[in-house]
Amino acid sequence: MQKIKYAFITSSLTHIAGVDRHMSSVIKREVMLAFRRSLPLLISSTLSGVVFGALVISGGLTIKDGLVMSGFIYSGAAQFVGLQLILSHTGLMVALITTLLLSLRFFLYAISLIDEVKAIPLSWRIMLAFGLIDAVFVMAKERFSESGQQTDKNIYFMSCVLIFYFNWIIGTAIGLFLGDMLSAFASAWGLEFIAYATFVAMLVPYLKVPRNLAVSLVALAVWVLCARLPYNLGILISCVASVTIVKLVQELRQRKMIKKVKQ
Repeated sequence: MQKIKYAFITSSLTHIAGVDRHMSSVIKREVMLAFRRSLPLLISSTLSGVVFGALVISGGLTIKDGLVMSGFIYSGAAQFVGLQLILSHTGLMVALITTLLLSLRFFLYAISLIDEVKAIPLSWRIMLAFGLIDAVFVMAKERFSESGQQTDKNIYFMSCVLIFYFNWIIGTAIGLFLGDMLSAFASAWGLEFIAYATFVAMLVPYLKVPRNLAVSLVALAVWVLCARLPYNLGILISCVASVTIVKLVQELRQRKMIKKVKQ
């Protein structure tokens, strides 16, 4: 299955970019790198997709409903919350708005990556924005901090988007077709823990960089101060604060570099 996904993603990127033989080898290298680095997270991502698919069927929805939600909403934890709201007969509009609010962190992720992707075509940026989930963001930030050509890093970014997207669809499909059996298993073993374990696995390597650790501590402090706000607004405010700090630090660094060049 992994070889099939690797071949499909490599050929897709090559076709989309319309590249020559040399660039094709670069694409293969970056796709393979993305596969290697994403493997620890893909296991838990697949299991989360399987659990989601099983919950869709056990809730009385159809296979089509599950595939549409995973294919077009694709928002991780917010997708689970939206499903629970639908199953509890909450209005569709309320479910959509709630899912959107819970997904606002992806908007903040996108803001922090603007400078990295501003040179690539709009069509690519739209696909990157759609597939920008937690795991993809962490992996992209890690790659962008490394040395190398910006084009190579953007290919890596797109590879991560495609890998996690199709992995989520495959996991959902497995859960949808196995249905109630997996739903009972998930309830018995508490597999909702997977989502938290995945997030911790992504966060630990990210915090090894002192700058990232400092920003995370600021976000944590802001969240503690705002913890009593309704509707979990403290989480959103802490995210905005951390992204704002990152942008300010970047601006200050750029100004210092400009001053050094002028001197």
